Amino acid sequence: MRTTVYQCFHWVGYHLTTCLLQEGYEVIGIDPMYTPLSEHLYLFVGRNSNFQHFYYMEDKEKHVQPGDKERLVNIQGNLLVIEILSEEASVDHIELPALFGEWMDLEEHSITSKNELRTWIEEHNALYIGDFLEEIIPVVLNHQEKNYLNETGNASLLEKKIENTWKSFLELKALTSNQLY
Repeated sequence: MRTTVYQCFHWVGYHLTTCLLQEGYEVIGIDPMYTPLSEHLYLFVGRNSNFQHFYYMEDKEKHVQPGDKERLVNIQGNLLVIEILSEEASVDHIELPALFGEWMDLEEHSITSKNELRTWIEEHNALYIGDFLEEIIPVVLNHQEKNYLNETGNASLLEKKIENTWKSFLELKALTSNQLY
């Protein structure tokens, strides 16, 4: 089964893409790669034999035949839109809860320290992206009911998730500050 992920290098799209690839699914990523982060994240998935990247949907349509029961997944603001292309075509809209994780744009939320990140997570009852995807992947693949838990796990695990999120944010800041134009 093939899944096409629009915005595959958006931080949520990237996690969805890598999760599907780790499960052995074929993924076609659509992303214009206009940011240093996009180029950086491409390095993590670009060599996977189950991954193909196209800058635009039109490029994919020129080079890839539609698959049986192919899924199209798009992140539209705070919605995850899942379209199933088959005889029983359907479209699901899943409202994304507050999420946090590696490659999240913390500046978008005015977060400048790990303590502020921790506070933001608590105030928004945010889910860690990996935990969310663990619950949502069956929805994407099998059209099952969505049933994700709104908890981040035990305290030490939460601290590790915060640390990983913070490290990726610092790496992102380094990437964008060293960018040459």
